[in-house]
Amino acid sequence: MKIKILLSLLIIIIGIIVIYFGKDYYKESIEKRELLNLVSEIREKIENKKENIEVYIKNGVAEKDIFTLKERINNTEEVESVDYVSKEQALINFREENKDNPEILQALRELGKNTLYSFFVVWLRDKDDLDKIISYLEEIDSEIIEYYSHGHGYNLILEKIDSIERNIKTNYRKSKIEFEENKKYFTFFDKDVENKSIHDLLTETLKGIE
Repeated sequence: MKIKILLSLLIIIIGIIVIYFGKDYYKESIEKRELLNLVSEIREKIENKKENIEVYIKNGVAEKDIFTLKERINNTEEVESVDYVSKEQALINFREENKDNPEILQALRELGKNTLYSFFVVWLRDKDDLDKIISYLEEIDSEIIEYYSHGHGYNLILEKIDSIERNIKTNYRKSKIEFEENKKYFTFFDKDVENKSIHDLLTETLKGIE
Protein backbone atom coordinates (compact mmCIF):
# COMPACT_ATOMS: atom_id res chain seq x y z
CA MET A 1 0.00 0.00 0.00
CA LYS A 2 2.80 2.40 0.97
CA ILE A 3 4.62 1.62 -2.29
CA LYS A 4 1.50 2.48 -4.29
CA ILE A 5 1.14 5.78 -2.44
CA LEU A 6 4.81 6.60 -3.03
CA LEU A 7 4.47 5.74 -6.71
CA SER A 8 1.38 7.92 -7.00
CA LEU A 9 3.21 10.81 -5.32
CA LEU A 10 6.18 10.28 -7.61
CA ILE A 11 3.93 10.37 -10.68
CA ILE A 12 2.28 13.56 -9.42
CA ILE A 13 5.68 15.21 -8.81
CA ILE A 14 6.93 14.19 -12.25
CA GLY A 15 3.73 15.55 -13.78
CA ILE A 16 4.17 18.88 -12.00
CA ILE A 17 7.79 19.10 -13.18
CA VAL A 18 6.79 18.29 -16.78
CA ILE A 19 4.02 20.89 -16.71
CA TYR A 20 6.31 23.54 -15.16
CA PHE A 21 9.17 23.08 -17.57
CA GLY A 22 6.79 22.42 -20.44
CA LYS A 23 5.27 25.89 -19.98
CA ASP A 24 8.75 27.45 -20.11
CA TYR A 25 9.61 25.45 -23.22
CA TYR A 26 6.37 26.50 -24.91
CA LYS A 27 6.95 30.15 -24.02
CA GLU A 28 10.53 29.96 -25.26
CA SER A 29 9.40 28.35 -28.51
CA ILE A 30 6.97 31.22 -29.14
CA GLU A 31 9.68 33.81 -28.39
CA LYS A 32 12.13 32.11 -30.74
CA ARG A 33 9.55 31.93 -33.53
CA GLU A 34 8.68 35.63 -33.14
CA LEU A 35 12.34 36.67 -33.22
CA LEU A 36 13.14 34.51 -36.23
CA ASN A 37 10.12 35.98 -38.03
CA LEU A 38 11.40 39.50 -37.28
CA VAL A 39 14.88 38.60 -38.56
CA SER A 40 13.34 37.17 -41.73
CA GLU A 41 11.26 40.33 -42.30
CA ILE A 42 14.29 42.59 -41.79
CA ARG A 43 16.39 40.55 -44.22
CA GLU A 44 13.64 40.57 -46.85
CA LYS A 45 13.11 44.30 -46.49
CA ILE A 46 16.84 45.05 -46.79
CA GLU A 47 17.26 42.79 -49.81
CA ASN A 48 14.65 44.90 -51.61
CA LYS A 49 16.46 48.13 -50.77
CA LYS A 50 19.24 49.86 -52.65
CA GLU A 51 22.30 51.19 -50.85
CA ASN A 52 23.46 54.73 -51.49
CA ILE A 53 26.26 57.13 -50.67
CA GLU A 54 25.78 60.86 -50.27
CA VAL A 55 28.64 62.96 -51.69
CA TYR A 56 28.66 66.56 -50.43
CA ILE A 57 30.11 69.32 -52.60
CA LYS A 58 32.04 72.32 -51.30
CA ASN A 59 30.25 75.67 -51.48
CA GLY A 60 31.21 78.02 -54.30
CA VAL A 61 32.03 75.32 -56.85
CA ALA A 62 31.09 76.10 -60.46
CA GLU A 63 28.08 74.20 -61.76
CA LYS A 64 30.02 72.76 -64.72
CA ASP A 65 32.57 71.21 -62.33
CA ILE A 66 29.77 69.71 -60.24
CA PHE A 67 28.18 68.03 -63.25
CA THR A 68 31.55 66.87 -64.58
CA LEU A 69 32.09 65.00 -61.30
CA LYS A 70 28.50 63.70 -61.39
CA GLU A 71 29.08 62.23 -64.86
CA ARG A 72 32.37 60.70 -63.77
CA ILE A 73 30.76 58.94 -60.83
CA ASN A 74 27.73 57.92 -62.87
CA ASN A 75 29.98 56.18 -65.42
CA THR A 76 31.35 53.85 -62.74
CA GLU A 77 30.30 50.25 -63.32
CA GLU A 78 28.96 49.73 -59.78
CA VAL A 79 26.75 52.84 -59.91
CA GLU A 80 23.15 52.60 -61.09
CA SER A 81 22.34 56.31 -61.01
CA VAL A 82 23.31 59.64 -59.44
CA ASP A 83 20.79 62.22 -58.21
CA TYR A 84 21.84 65.83 -57.67
CA VAL A 85 20.37 67.91 -54.84
CA SER A 86 21.22 71.62 -54.92
CA LYS A 87 21.88 73.51 -51.70
CA GLU A 88 18.63 75.40 -52.26
CA GLN A 89 16.69 72.15 -52.47
CA ALA A 90 18.63 70.81 -49.49
CA LEU A 91 17.42 73.80 -47.48
CA ILE A 92 13.80 73.21 -48.52
CA ASN A 93 14.13 69.56 -47.53
CA PHE A 94 15.74 70.48 -44.21
CA ARG A 95 12.92 72.88 -43.34
CA GLU A 96 10.32 70.26 -44.20
CA GLU A 97 12.05 67.59 -42.11
CA ASN A 98 12.19 69.95 -39.12
CA LYS A 99 8.82 71.67 -39.53
CA ASP A 100 7.77 70.40 -36.09
CA ASN A 101 10.94 71.64 -34.41
CA PRO A 102 10.56 75.43 -33.89
CA GLU A 103 13.95 75.78 -32.17
CA ILE A 104 15.83 74.52 -35.22
CA LEU A 105 13.75 76.68 -37.58
CA GLN A 106 14.36 79.74 -35.40
CA ALA A 107 18.11 79.06 -35.37
CA LEU A 108 18.00 78.77 -39.15
CA ARG A 109 16.26 82.16 -39.47
CA GLU A 110 18.76 83.78 -37.10
CA LEU A 111 21.64 82.39 -39.14
CA GLY A 112 20.36 84.35 -42.11
CA LYS A 113 22.07 82.30 -44.81
CA ASN A 114 22.10 78.85 -46.31
CA THR A 115 25.14 76.96 -45.00
CA LEU A 116 24.05 73.57 -46.33
CA TYR A 117 25.93 71.79 -49.11
CA SER A 118 24.68 70.59 -52.45
CA PHE A 119 25.21 66.85 -52.81
CA PHE A 120 24.90 63.74 -54.96
CA VAL A 121 22.93 60.67 -53.94
CA VAL A 122 24.88 57.81 -55.53
CA TRP A 123 22.71 54.69 -55.94
CA LEU A 124 24.55 51.39 -56.14
CA ARG A 125 23.61 48.41 -58.30
CA ASP A 126 24.54 46.04 -55.48
CA LYS A 127 24.86 46.65 -51.73
CA ASP A 128 28.05 44.58 -51.73
CA ASP A 129 29.75 47.24 -53.89
CA LEU A 130 29.66 49.85 -51.11
CA ASP A 131 33.34 49.42 -50.18
CA LYS A 132 34.37 49.62 -53.85
CA ILE A 133 32.62 52.94 -54.34
CA ILE A 134 34.07 54.33 -51.12
CA SER A 135 37.54 53.32 -52.33
CA TYR A 136 36.81 54.92 -55.70
CA LEU A 137 35.80 58.21 -54.06
CA GLU A 138 39.00 58.16 -52.02
CA GLU A 139 41.03 57.59 -55.18
CA ILE A 140 39.34 60.49 -56.97
CA ASP A 141 40.45 62.83 -54.19
CA SER A 142 38.48 65.58 -55.89
CA GLU A 143 39.07 69.10 -54.63
CA ILE A 144 35.37 69.85 -54.85
CA ILE A 145 34.23 67.03 -52.51
CA GLU A 146 33.70 68.27 -48.95
CA TYR A 147 32.87 64.84 -47.49
CA TYR A 148 30.69 61.81 -48.08
CA SER A 149 28.51 59.57 -45.93
CA HIS A 150 28.29 55.81 -46.19
CA GLY A 151 24.58 55.42 -46.83
CA HIS A 152 22.34 53.26 -44.66
CA GLY A 153 24.83 50.59 -43.66
CA TYR A 154 22.48 47.78 -44.63
CA ASN A 155 25.33 45.28 -44.87
CA LEU A 156 26.21 45.91 -41.23
CA ILE A 157 22.59 45.35 -40.21
CA LEU A 158 22.49 42.11 -42.18
CA GLU A 159 25.70 40.97 -40.51
CA LYS A 160 24.26 41.58 -37.04
CA ILE A 161 20.90 39.95 -37.67
CA ASP A 162 22.62 36.93 -39.24
CA SER A 163 24.58 36.56 -36.02
CA ILE A 164 21.38 36.86 -33.96
CA GLU A 165 19.65 34.25 -36.10
CA ARG A 166 22.51 31.75 -35.72
CA ASN A 167 22.54 32.19 -31.96
CA ILE A 168 18.77 31.85 -31.64
CA LYS A 169 18.79 28.62 -33.61
CA THR A 170 21.76 27.02 -31.83
CA ASN A 171 21.49 28.20 -28.23
CA TYR A 172 18.61 30.53 -27.51
CA ARG A 173 19.36 31.15 -23.83
CA LYS A 174 23.01 31.83 -24.53
CA SER A 175 22.03 34.15 -27.38
CA LYS A 176 20.01 36.32 -24.97
CA ILE A 177 23.03 36.65 -22.67
CA GLU A 178 25.31 37.55 -25.59
CA PHE A 179 22.76 40.05 -26.83
CA GLU A 180 22.64 41.84 -23.48
CA GLU A 181 26.44 42.07 -23.52
CA ASN A 182 26.51 43.48 -27.07
CA LYS A 183 23.59 45.89 -27.14
CA LYS A 184 25.88 48.73 -28.22
CA TYR A 185 26.03 47.16 -31.68
CA PHE A 186 22.27 47.47 -32.15
CA THR A 187 21.93 51.25 -32.26
CA PHE A 188 20.91 51.37 -35.93
CA PHE A 189 17.78 53.42 -35.35
CA ASP A 190 17.68 53.92 -31.57
CA LYS A 191 20.58 55.15 -29.44
CA ASP A 192 18.82 54.27 -26.17
CA VAL A 193 19.23 50.48 -26.10
CA GLU A 194 19.98 49.68 -22.47
CA ASN A 195 16.38 49.09 -21.40
CA LYS A 196 15.27 47.49 -24.65
CA SER A 197 14.78 43.77 -25.27
CA ILE A 198 16.06 41.99 -28.35
CA HIS A 199 12.46 41.87 -29.61
CA ASP A 200 12.04 45.65 -29.15
CA LEU A 201 15.27 46.49 -30.95
CA LEU A 202 14.60 44.17 -33.86
CA THR A 203 11.10 45.67 -34.17
CA GLU A 204 12.55 49.20 -34.22
CA THR A 205 15.17 48.13 -36.78
CA LEU A 206 12.40 46.81 -39.02
CA LYS A 207 10.44 50.05 -38.71
CA GLY A 208 13.56 52.15 -39.26
CA ILE A 209 14.37 50.67 -42.66
CA GLU A 210 12.71 53.13 -45.00
